[in-house]
Amino acid sequence: MLQSKDIYKISELKNGFTPRWLEPDYILGSLKCFSFSALSKSLNPLKLRGYSFESIFSCLICLPFLGLHTVHSFTGSVLSKHFEAQKDTFCRLKNNQSICWRMILWMFSKKFIRLVASCEESNNTNPRCLVFDDSTLKKTGMSIEKVSRIWDHALQKSILGFKLLTMGYWDGISFIPFDFSLHHERGKNATKPFGLKKKEYRKQYKKNSERKGLIPGSAL
Repeated sequence: MLQSKDIYKISELKNGFTPRWLEPDYILGSLKCFSFSALSKSLNPLKLRGYSFESIFSCLICLPFLGLHTVHSFTGSVLSKHFEAQKDTFCRLKNNQSICWRMILWMFSKKFIRLVASCEESNNTNPRCLVFDDSTLKKTGMSIEKVSRIWDHALQKSILGFKLLTMGYWDGISFIPFDFSLHHERGKNATKPFGLKKKEYRKQYKKNSERKGLIPGSAL
């Protein structure tokens, strides 16, 4: 019998309980083997005030393990009560153009391969190769920057979104992404650039971003 009349489903009770390996402090501790602290020190100057890069980024890393897909879903969950940082704090970090996210992914991936290689047996004959995966990311807003209509081979129809090209490393056991890029498709119809009406295309968000990203370890 439920002790609280405000709880209508047993599944709601699990929101207050988190396995030890899913707790942010535990995940942050596990990141030590990836030299996460050293990486964070090179990026901390980008945070001129407020919370450090390490504290905010560690929370973002935790989200997939907790079944949370966006910052919005995190701020609306029970777990957000354990953090003082608000939604805008996470969004400002994610939108910071000075951070080279692809380089951060590359460094984590290289470290992962070194750690796995140090634990492998010398007679390991598992195949090793690079894998390129082309997936679709469905979106709903036509004003999103660079969004277009793309052909989804699985659905066999055109959808609004991006093509996500991912390069990953497969060692026979684990798959770890190395790099990624987002792409749009111009389409064949000249009257509908990128599959959109000209009026829709003109309303798209556009910003000339500087092609420079902070490479961890380089001078700021």
